[in-house]
Amino acid sequence: MPWPDRMARSAYLGGILWALLAGGAAVGFLPLDLIPVLFLLAPLVVIPLGLRLLAQEGVENGCLRLAALLQPPAALLASASFFIPVGPWAAAVAAPWAGVTAFLALAGLVHFLKKPRGDVVHYLAFAALLFVPVGGGFLVASRAGMNPGGFTEPIVLLTAVHFHFTGFAAPLLVALAARAGPPPGLVTRGATLLAAAGLVAGTPLLAVGFVFSPPLKLGAVILLVAALWAAAFLELRAIRTLGPLPARLLLALSAASLIGGMALAGVFEVGLWSRTVFLTIPQMAKTHGLLNGLGFAGAGLLAWTLGRARSGK
Repeated sequence: MPWPDRMARSAYLGGILWALLAGGAAVGFLPLDLIPVLFLLAPLVVIPLGLRLLAQEGVENGCLRLAALLQPPAALLASASFFIPVGPWAAAVAAPWAGVTAFLALAGLVHFLKKPRGDVVHYLAFAALLFVPVGGGFLVASRAGMNPGGFTEPIVLLTAVHFHFTGFAAPLLVALAARAGPPPGLVTRGATLLAAAGLVAGTPLLAVGFVFSPPLKLGAVILLVAALWAAAFLELRAIRTLGPLPARLLLALSAASLIGGMALAGVFEVGLWSRTVFLTIPQMAKTHGLLNGLGFAGAGLLAWTLGRARSGK
């Protein structure tokens, strides 16, 4: 079976496992909080769907094939790490997932060096693969009980969540939406540049601002909100290109979730800046986290997967 098809099967089985984990956590049967459940959507579903779509966009090399081969067992180990007490053993069990994300970064570098020039979509695919190992590293730090930069939980695990969804899934979804549809006009080209530049620059600026500069952090959040609202516009524009009705509905859900999720992110950051609590971190996980993870990334990647499968691409 070709490896892109294996990724589709892995995402399908991973989705079943994730639903069982989420359901078990929701009824109190499993000792999982919402943030670990949100994170596990990435290795079990988001990454395999994203890799299959990247292959359809022409990203193909040995590092990517190796990452695809290792993804299923590494995702299972990442899931198992949350059932082991925080410490060296939990970190060791999570470490293979960090290895998969490192191979993804190498795959991005190889692809970029083979084709150093391309359109905005080309650079976004490169950025998606380059950002994700940061998330893999923070997963290991979280399971080890480490406090990188002096930050504690849940910030450490939330950083892993951020670099899997905003770091990996968002650039890929922008790339797919920007390439779809009729020839872009001035507004569409502007939205594409804003979304691309905002994601590529805003993600590292947010990390730097988190550590060193609250004003820089606020500016990075504003940039990311603008960039991802532009991404929602591109998704709404691309709906007409997807033939199957379920795919169209899922892409509409992705765009709507992104608009709402990023509005909440802006409100939360303004609250931090003004020292007024509008939303707490647990409330953000239940709202912004679910909208961006399950709504934007999950529904968006599934929409393109269904659309490509029906069109034969």
